[in-house]
Amino acid sequence: MRLTIQRLLDTNKFLATDAGKQLADFLTYVSDFSEQMIRGLRNQLTFQDNFKCDVRTVTLAHAEPNVVSTNGQAIGIIPIRVISTSAGLESLNWYYNIENQLIITPVFSDGQSHEVVLVILT
Repeated sequence: MRLTIQRLLDTNKFLATDAGKQLADFLTYVSDFSEQMIRGLRNQLTFQDNFKCDVRTVTLAHAEPNVVSTNGQAIGIIPIRVISTSAGLESLNWYYNIENQLIITPVFSDGQSHEVVLVILT
């Protein structure tokens, strides 16, 4: 199955509603951005091709502060994948501690530790 923008965000349906008419500029922007991202990913572009970032696979302990190393100061963290067949990521909190270490605290649906693929924007 190919992911297409029509399946992802059908602007015709949204723009036919009162709320859609009021948000027309925003919906058009999101639609255009999504289409460009899908087209790029379909052509094998990666986050590292387009953003200053580290893509890391790390093991994170459930509901505990985990120190994660990175190249540069993180400005955003995007969890891409939890490597599990039965658990999901319910929340993820991150911050820098007093020693300037990147701390990530995840909450997994099963309460266990899991490997997670993270895009750390720097």
